[in-house]
Amino acid sequence: MAWECYPPSPHHTCDAWQADDSIIPIDAIPPDDSGPYFCIKIVTMFSTHTGSEDGEINTIESVVRAKTFMVPIEQLVDNNTSWLAISDMLTTVDIPISVQPNIIYRIDEGLASMACAGRTAVVRVLPVIVSIHVQDYIEDEDEDEDDHDEGADGSDVLELVLRESMGENTVPQVPASVAAVEALET
Repeated sequence: MAWECYPPSPHHTCDAWQADDSIIPIDAIPPDDSGPYFCIKIVTMFSTHTGSEDGEINTIESVVRAKTFMVPIEQLVDNNTSWLAISDMLTTVDIPISVQPNIIYRIDEGLASMACAGRTAVVRVLPVIVSIHVQDYIEDEDEDEDDHDEGADGSDVLELVLRESMGENTVPQVPASVAAVEALET
């Protein structure tokens, strides 16, 4: 089963359901186009939380975004193009690539079943709402202040690692003595 390849994450959720026609924008499809379309409204919520040792979780930030896409049904039920089309939509609403596979799978399965049901009803536009919640957990900074490791010379190891990763010099510069310079000249 595909869930084994793309296991669900407890930190990210995705639900899709058929909506009513009120989400379909006016004049969304040109009148001369007779093909069936999905009208997909993706509502995303991004939240960042901190946790403490006593198990309390605090929400630091929460942002909601919504965008509507009009996509030909054939593009989303074709196995060769559906994942790319869904990934493009998710990227447009800022879903990180690292969490997309499970979400794409959920949306793809939902759209395929809705398309089959929609074809029997012969609809021109099939409205769908996709709700995605992406959560990020960070450690509480207050608790970590005393946990930094110190190097043998008393310097903060975390600071050294950060400097090194940013390409800064991590070895302190010591001016050469006169004797060292004279030894180099000979």
